[in-house]
Amino acid sequence: MTKEKKYLFFFLAVFLLFVGVEFFSPQQIDWKQSFSRKDKIPFGTYVLYDVLPNIFPGKKCYENKESFYDYLSFQENPKNNLLIINKDFMPDELDLEVLLDYVYDGNHAFIAAEEFGQNFSDSVGISTATGFSHAFNNNDSASLILINAGLKPMGKFWFKAGVASAYFDHYDSLRTTPLGQTSHGKTNFIAVRYGKGKFLLHTAPL
Repeated sequence: MTKEKKYLFFFLAVFLLFVGVEFFSPQQIDWKQSFSRKDKIPFGTYVLYDVLPNIFPGKKCYENKESFYDYLSFQENPKNNLLIINKDFMPDELDLEVLLDYVYDGNHAFIAAEEFGQNFSDSVGISTATGFSHAFNNNDSASLILINAGLKPMGKFWFKAGVASAYFDHYDSLRTTPLGQTSHGKTNFIAVRYGKGKFLLHTAPL
């Protein structure tokens, strides 16, 4: 065997070894916060969209790509619920006005976000904070706990630490019911009565 062929076989063996390691190595979890219905990653919503018909049997589920103003303003007596999941929730004044009217008239809106805009927060009487002591700890796990009597049988939900560190540090106790908390005892899931309807707010958009 010539010297050139030896080098060729050597590099071919190294290449095949590299491909084998890459192929059989466990895939790293992608923690990108896309919240896209096309993504099957932890912060994607593919699975959620897939199971919505089972969560709400007999109900029609629609994906809305319009603003709240465009979607809600021209509906006569809308009787449905909204599901909103994003890293932050920052409606402008027009969107906020129609959203508040929509819930006030008897509808419900579930909103999961780490941060809520000041105009919305002021309207429903909430504020949020982040537990910095564990927000950057990526070597541990954290749990979310449902504390409402009707939800307790579902138990704890475990997540990578740092992805569920936001919580509500203020809310109007006269119209708000705590539903869940972090593993550190901070409230992160609440129901806020608003007129005839409710806002269901969660600080972990997972």
